[in-house]
Amino acid sequence: MQLLLAMQSWRRVISTPEHFSNTAHDLLARLDDEVGKMVAAVKGAKNWAFTTNPNTPQPAVFAVFREGVRALCWYHPHSMAAGFHMLGKLTCIDEGSLQTLIERKAEKAERSAWAREDLERLGGPKATDDLGPPSCTTFTLAAMWWYMARNEDPLAYLGAEYLTESASAIHTEFMPKVKARGISGPGTRFMRDHALEQKKYVEDLATIILRSATQHPERSHAILRGLQLIGSVYPVQQLEESFERAVASLDACPN
Repeated sequence: MQLLLAMQSWRRVISTPEHFSNTAHDLLARLDDEVGKMVAAVKGAKNWAFTTNPNTPQPAVFAVFREGVRALCWYHPHSMAAGFHMLGKLTCIDEGSLQTLIERKAEKAERSAWAREDLERLGGPKATDDLGPPSCTTFTLAAMWWYMARNEDPLAYLGAEYLTESASAIHTEFMPKVKARGISGPGTRFMRDHALEQKKYVEDLATIILRSATQHPERSHAILRGLQLIGSVYPVQQLEESFERAVASLDACPN
């Protein structure tokens, strides 16, 4: 219950004239419970405490940012392509919901260039350079998206998207803590601006999930499975791996 109450700080309670089934509401409550656990785990992770600690040097904070953005650049093209593959099979949902999902996905594809620009500004490879092979966790995340796209009920997309968008929305709470330390500007555009857009999209996703679970109760389990599949490797494992990579890069630098 405490986790669900905490969730209200970043997602408004849905208000809509539509009637949704009890099964749909139960499903959304289960999804919110899973996301709430994820939020708690992210806030308890080393990188959260490290980057918000006023005693952490700014170069070290930017190193953590850099490796987090590097991971995003590794897996994002694959999650985008797999996501569009699943959207092409989502013939069971209404036209308005599908249009919202496609438009949002297209916007994310366009803005993926932000991440490459931020990575370069944070000291990573140039936006035109090859990123090299992905890390183990980002490889697994990309593979999970493609497995889901090719083998799971396409409604799993809704659960997976609900988790990933909720994870991005956490940055609306994280960025002010970092900005209070005077850390902003080059290299933070994607995290800052993208997160602000996520909050509204999470609300839209919640409505689409309620609508889909009401219309197709026999397939609502697929939505939860999508969240659980992606949640097995993201975001906590990816953040931990990125943090360890950042620490290793700092250790390798001369004092």
